[in-house]
Amino acid sequence: MKKDTMTPRERWIAVLEGHPPDRVPTDYWATGEATRKLLDYLDVKSLAEAKERLHIDPIVSVGGRYRGPVLPGNEDVFGCRYEQVDYTTGRYNECVYHPLAGSESVEEIQDHYAWPDPDWWSYDHLPEEVEGKENFPIQG
Repeated sequence: MKKDTMTPRERWIAVLEGHPPDRVPTDYWATGEATRKLLDYLDVKSLAEAKERLHIDPIVSVGGRYRGPVLPGNEDVFGCRYEQVDYTTGRYNECVYHPLAGSESVEEIQDHYAWPDPDWWSYDHLPEEVEGKENFPIQG
């Protein structure tokens, strides 16, 4: 494999701006069981090690830390409710209720839906979270 001439961040920016990258950028998303099989197959101990070996250009996700009211175990801040679904080799959460599903107008949503409060999150940790990751694309 020829040597990379761009960082993952430069590579993604080139593609997004319509410029040719040194190679096609890649990312990795998979279920926990698929990732475990990959780590075993590659004989590595961590996903970071696998990504390095496979020349993955990971996108670093950062965001606020939730500090709001305690949520029911199967519900998110938007009021969506989830149930575990078994698909033979693993499980995942599937949304089974969405509070806006029956809404028929913007007015109805404005009158009956309570949006999460932005003050329920703290962001003071973000500088440390991105430190050392300057060569990667960062999304919030």
